[in-house]
Amino acid sequence: MPKRIVNNESGQAMIFLLISLGAIMAFAAGLYITSEFLVTKIRAQNAADAAALAGAGVLADTLDVLSVSNLLRLGSVTTPTYGKAIRETTKLVARMAYDWGTVLAEARMIDVGYANGAIAVSLHKPDLEVNSSGWLDLPHFYRDKLRGRQTKNRFVRVSASVFPTVPKDLRNLVDRRFFGMILPVSAMAEAAVEGKKLTYPKFRGTLTKIPQ
Repeated sequence: MPKRIVNNESGQAMIFLLISLGAIMAFAAGLYITSEFLVTKIRAQNAADAAALAGAGVLADTLDVLSVSNLLRLGSVTTPTYGKAIRETTKLVARMAYDWGTVLAEARMIDVGYANGAIAVSLHKPDLEVNSSGWLDLPHFYRDKLRGRQTKNRFVRVSASVFPTVPKDLRNLVDRRFFGMILPVSAMAEAAVEGKKLTYPKFRGTLTKIPQ
């Protein structure tokens, strides 16, 4: 009797099938998670690119405002009747752009990142690279410190983080294995502002390569 029990092989196929099925499910889950992380990486990079371009676009618009301000103030000298009113109005608008341009650029990056399902964070403090000059009631001009060169701090650098989309059952399994955390996928992007000094209001933002 004991010999027959030892030699009994019934049920071994079921055990093998269960082990194989578990291995297949684990492989499928791993393949799904890997593909989802790759897709999330693309989403994060697209969000970072969009946020960087948006921030650089705000800087470009700010520089355009300062360029137009220079032109209007220069032209106001030839119109004594309305010259002072033009200078005061452009002075107010240009000063607001000068003071708040970089802040609005960072806010715009965050907003565009959120619109693309990402958490966008500025990694660099942008600078307009502009000086102001003026005396008393004379026309107050803004000068481009870079003089058309693309150097120093006239660019934005942003990091965008996106959480992968994982089904609830698989998320619960991952949460138990990784202490309740599913880490986001992040990507970085940088955009610089191109233009020809503050005498020509046609600045624009373009994506650039992040230095290694």
